[in-house]
Amino acid sequence: MVDDVAGTGAALERTVGEMRRQQHSVVGAFVILDRQQGAAEALEHVDCPLTAPFRLEDLALLRRPEQAPELATSKRTGT
Repeated sequence: MVDDVAGTGAALERTVGEMRRQQHSVVGAFVILDRQQGAAEALEHVDCPLTAPFRLEDLALLRRPEQAPELATSKRTGT
């Protein structure tokens, strides 16, 4: 399964259950961002590992200048 964001995992867990009820094989879930609100743990209960390249914690690090490289900024020229 693929989704954009995982929060508590309740919706993903229901979807896994429904997909399996309909005889589909679900081997894992992939999301872009894990908000770290319990989705990984919820999916463990239904034997469906969660993979996410980004976690909410990772985004928070980008906001701390002492722990992340400075992001480039651009200025509008007005033209």
